[in-house]
Amino acid sequence: MRKLLNAHSKTAIEAYYIEMGLMPIQFMIKCRRLLYWWHINNTDNSSLINKVYQAQKFNPVKNDWINQVIQDKKDFKIDLDDNEITKISKLRFKKIVKREAKLETIKYLNTLK
Repeated sequence: MRKLLNAHSKTAIEAYYIEMGLMPIQFMIKCRRLLYWWHINNTDNSSLINKVYQAQKFNPVKNDWINQVIQDKKDFKIDLDDNEITKISKLRFKKIVKREAKLETIKYLNTLK
């Protein structure tokens, strides 16, 4: 990124992210995971994806995907459950996730700065 912007080698990478309005990859992955969670909850209950999700939800094991989703919801301060998520449109949920991701990204980058 430094070569692309022709910047000094001592400039903090966090400053580039803030200045350019970019989001670190870890936050993008969390966004995608939450959007996939919305997708799973809006599929038919007889689908294989939904059955696997329900199995993980009722019998979680260490490092399961559902545990990561729960942590992502805590990180982004999204307190919706499965029933509430089915009532929200995809576009509205995507806006909620993006807004919370931007807020968390700014907090994260400012603490590193």
